[in-house]
Amino acid sequence: MARDAVLSMAPLDPVEAAVTLHDLAALWRKNLDRPLGVACKTALALLQEGDARATYDGSYEMSGEVDELCLARLWPDFAALIAAGDWPHVARDLYGPLADWIEAGVTVAPLDGGAE
Repeated sequence: MARDAVLSMAPLDPVEAAVTLHDLAALWRKNLDRPLGVACKTALALLQEGDARATYDGSYEMSGEVDELCLARLWPDFAALIAAGDWPHVARDLYGPLADWIEAGVTVAPLDGGAE
């Protein structure tokens, strides 16, 4: 429960969850060979039709995900992230199931009797 809302999360289908876990484990294994060119917030921005470039690089009033030192060392800007060759398909493969679940499986309802 949030301060002004109640979040309800539908349970995952066990078969779909097992398939997704298998796919995630395969991506994790691939990442052990070399870092996959993907960043979490940036991938979710792409999948939710936001501005992936601004999410990664930042903008006038927003710091970017590139401020994370590990990401900055690997991909100093969005162009370098794209040049890694994994974008955007790994973003979809890795974070697509999460974005789909957020869209379809999470509902937000106002808290009854909230402060006005």
